[in-house]
This record gives sequence, structure tokens and C-alpha cells, in this order.
Amino acid sequence: MSYSHGSSAYEDKVVHEMDVTCNCGSKVYLTASWTGRNPGRRYWACPKYGSSGYCGFFMWFDPEMCERAKSIIPSLLDKMYKYRREIEQFNIREREGAVRLEVAMRKLEDMEKELRVSKKFANTLWKVVICVSTMLFILILCFK
Repeated sequence: MSYSHGSSAYEDKVVHEMDVTCNCGSKVYLTASWTGRNPGRRYWACPKYGSSGYCGFFMWFDPEMCERAKSIIPSLLDKMYKYRREIEQFNIREREGAVRLEVAMRKLEDMEKELRVSKKFANTLWKVVICVSTMLFILILCFK
């Protein structure tokens, strides 16, 4: 039995949701092969495929690929997985950087609060120095 498929999203959805059953009566689902001989090629198989109780039902959905596609797809997949790992590492570093930035921002806020308190204290101290100096000056003038 052979199935053809179109490229529209509706047709793909219909194919994925078709009621196909294997020889033991179980519903089968469209699955992709990722072997070197059939990278990305879709098929239907008994849910027990590869284990005991497998009834032998196996049917390709996609036509066989040309040799060039079979040789190119695995290297493209390797590159894709490599780039995915790199993206994950960049995302991890970005999150770590965001955490460090948040810590630095909190530290900066604490330092700004400390600076405001110090300025207020210095301003108060300056007023005290002026008052004491003025009183000393007045006392000196009075006792002359």
C-alpha cells in the first residue's frame, strides 16, 4: 500500500491523523527515521517496532531519497545540533550575565543609599562645625 502526500499544512495534518492500524490492531503514528540510510524519512510501524511483540507491520510514507540527500542530510543535522548546543550555551551565559548584572545593580543601589546617608551626615556635620565655629568666635569676641 502506498500513500502520497501534498505539501499543504492541511494535507500533512490529515496524513498524521489517519487511522492506520498494524497487524496486531494497534494504532500506528507517522514517525521519522534518523538513520544514515534514511535520514528524516517518515514511516508507519507497529508501536512495538524494535521490541518483543512486534507484528511486522512497517510501511514507508516518504519515497526513498537520492544518494546525495542521504549523504548531505547527516552532516547538516550534525551542524544543526552543533548550533543548537552553541545557542544553548549562549543562552546559559546570557542568563548568568543577567544574574551578575542584577547583583551589580543591587550593589550599586546599596552604594547610592550609602552615599546619600554619608552626604546627609556630612551636611549635618558641616552645620555643626559652622555653629561651633560661630560660637567660638562669639566667645572670643566677648572675652577680649
